[in-house]
Amino acid sequence: MFAAGLIAFTEFGVIASGHFVSAPWEIDVYAKHEGLEVAGVLIALLPACALTVMAAIVSWSHPTGRRRQLEMLPVILVSLLGAVLAILQTTDNVARKDFGTASPEDGAFAAAVAVILWLVGAFWLARARRTGALLIMLGTFILADGFVTLHLLGGTPVSEIASKSGVAWAGIALGTATLAVASFVAALTFLVAALAPRRPWAGIRRQSGSRLPSGP
Repeated sequence: MFAAGLIAFTEFGVIASGHFVSAPWEIDVYAKHEGLEVAGVLIALLPACALTVMAAIVSWSHPTGRRRQLEMLPVILVSLLGAVLAILQTTDNVARKDFGTASPEDGAFAAAVAVILWLVGAFWLARARRTGALLIMLGTFILADGFVTLHLLGGTPVSEIASKSGVAWAGIALGTATLAVASFVAALTFLVAALAPRRPWAGIRRQSGSRLPSGP
């Protein structure tokens, strides 16, 4: 069952990725014929397949593993919300063909890869702090850099998004960039803390200081 599910979702992702190449069924042409919501589904399929494969591998390697610490739950929730907003923003960009010099299929694929890196890093942060932080930083940097290049330095200001697509879509673009920058800063903080050298006597002093004084 594990092998069948893994192969099925991998094949599903390969089929979905076929819409992100220059072909008669590329994502913007496909969205024109089937509807704009199909573009959002295609973009979301790649992160969904990647996370499913990751979950299957982790579940197989740790069948009874369980973490009771929930200190990374806020990071995961922010990443999930940011991923949803990024997919919606990319869907609107496909409708307006607003990817700068890149084609819609290349821009949409880059956004999907960035979302995958963001989500995988968030779920991996608790177990592998450095790897998870680096993945989050890479994914959020791609999204934030795209927003700055296209909407702050490029020829498509946020006001134009509001006039063409609506105020809600402009808010989604701003929300995506805000969460991406916030997650980048948080991941950088985790990475610096993980790389900082630890003093070997700090833990011993903390433990000795917390002991109750013994009686005579």
